[in-house]
Amino acid sequence: MIRYVLLGACIAFAGCGASAVELHAQAAIATGDVLEVAHGAIRSRRSAEVTRAIEAAPTQETARSARDAIDVRYEPAIAAYEAARVVHQAWIRLIVLAWDGRPFDVATAMALAHDMVRAFHELRVVVERLGVELPDLGATVNAAMAAVQEGI
Repeated sequence: MIRYVLLGACIAFAGCGASAVELHAQAAIATGDVLEVAHGAIRSRRSAEVTRAIEAAPTQETARSARDAIDVRYEPAIAAYEAARVVHQAWIRLIVLAWDGRPFDVATAMALAHDMVRAFHELRVVVERLGVELPDLGATVNAAMAAVQEGI
C-alpha cells in the first residue's frame, strides 16, 4: 500500500522529473517490495514448520514445546525484519518531508532517532542471545543529533 502513496505523491509533485526526491521514492518503493517479500517468506516458512511440528507431536505439550522452539529460532529473522521496516518507514517520512518542502528539524530528527534506536535495541537483545554483539548506538545518535542542531 505504501508504494501507491509514494507513487501518488511523486506524480503530484510538480516538476519532479528525475529529481533526487523521485529517485529516493523509487528506491523506497523497491525496498518496500523487497521487505514485503522477505516478511512473507519468513511468515510462510515459520508457519509451515509450526504446522509440521504440531501434526507430528504426540501431545499438546510436545506441540507447544516444538512451536516455542521454532519461535525462538525465527526470532532473529523477525527482529531484523522489524528493524529494517522501522528504518524504511523513517526513510519514507523523510521523503514526504522533502515533497512537502518542510525542513528537517530537531523534533523530526528526535522522533526518527527514537524509532530507529528502539528497533535497533530490540534487534540487539535478540541477536545477543546468539552470541552476536552489536555496537552501542549512544555515541552515534548523540553525534547525529549534534549535527542536526548545528544545522539549524
